[in-house]
Amino acid sequence: MKPEYRPFYGHHWRTVTRPRILRRAGGRFSQDGEYQGAAKCERCGHIDCLHGGRSELDIAHLAVEPGQPGHDDDNNLAALCHPCHRHHDLPAWKKAYRAWLERKYQEYIDALDASRPILQFLRQGVAKAVDEISEGL
Repeated sequence: MKPEYRPFYGHHWRTVTRPRILRRAGGRFSQDGEYQGAAKCERCGHIDCLHGGRSELDIAHLAVEPGQPGHDDDNNLAALCHPCHRHHDLPAWKKAYRAWLERKYQEYIDALDASRPILQFLRQGVAKAVDEISEGL
């Protein structure tokens, strides 16, 4: 989990919200409230088997962005297996990656342009360039 998102997933998330969504997905819990598996992915139906005590299901936010009203409402949350969660988030990840890639490309081009005298010359303005050429003749 990204550090900037940790404040959104505190005690209430772990003890109330996540168990509520896992129960809705058919999860079993012990008398003391510990999750024991058996919840199903709400997209593909994959059954959670708890590998090494860890759940194979994520609780995914479907539509509402972090910090917006309704972000943690039940109708915005779903128990999804890792592949379904990744598939759901892929369009947003692609968009963010594309924006990052374009920023890096522009930084790279700007750095190259800074080292090219002809471009620096052109940036000074066409009129000034013509005057410098005229003086050199």
